[in-house]
Amino acid sequence: MRSTLEVVSRFLESRAAGEMTHTPAPAGATFRETRVYTLDFSGDERSLRAFLLDALVDGVGEIAHFSDRPYFEGDARVDIRLKPNMLDLERESILNYYRAAAPEKFRLNDLRIARRFYVRAVPAAAEFLERFRRDAANPVIHEWCVSHA
Repeated sequence: MRSTLEVVSRFLESRAAGEMTHTPAPAGATFRETRVYTLDFSGDERSLRAFLLDALVDGVGEIAHFSDRPYFEGDARVDIRLKPNMLDLERESILNYYRAAAPEKFRLNDLRIARRFYVRAVPAAAEFLERFRRDAANPVIHEWCVSHA
């Protein structure tokens, strides 16, 4: 089975998109960043969710969104993750925590982590979205997916 968790900060607001690009952004263009964890597992999903809430989510400062659908509807998205053979220290840390906890009710088969950028840019949204992606992702180490609003 597959489960997706998107972790959203309660306190970080949208920021000027120019902070992430090497060239000027369109006036009013903004972005907001979240983390997306996609897990392949077997066993009890409620136990998996409890583990994820304990390991990955600060209940005061973050919102846990368990869904394949994006948390912020209507914005364009750029999902960036490390390629499979790259050393991902966050992933390794989570897997080590999982092995130490040794949960009996579920088995974690795979974990993929992505940074999700919600980008709002009008006009020229498609052109700016590609430029945003080029500046945020390194093609040597990253994979990405761009979804237009």
